[in-house]
Amino acid sequence: MVQNHSLDAFGFEYVEYYQIVRDLIEEYRLLFIDWVAGFDKWDYIIDRWGLFNPPGVDPFDKDPHFSHLPSPKASEGNASRLTPHDKLYP
Repeated sequence: MVQNHSLDAFGFEYVEYYQIVRDLIEEYRLLFIDWVAGFDKWDYIIDRWGLFNPPGVDPFDKDPHFSHLPSPKASEGNASRLTPHDKLYP
């Protein structure tokens, strides 16, 4: 990780901004944690990145909100449009 003294040693002109940015990122991180904590954990659409799923819900689980939609099948000529999720969970 970059340190203030490293920036200074390499001749960066505005070393003092480094700590300002770090402090602002930390402030945002704490606000973000509070914001996410306010989400209704059981009113969700599966987050395929796995960041906001409730406990026990995996990014590769079948999404109950979209289970009524037909999934593409390789036999229908859509093999090139299949996602890794579709290939693992047909």
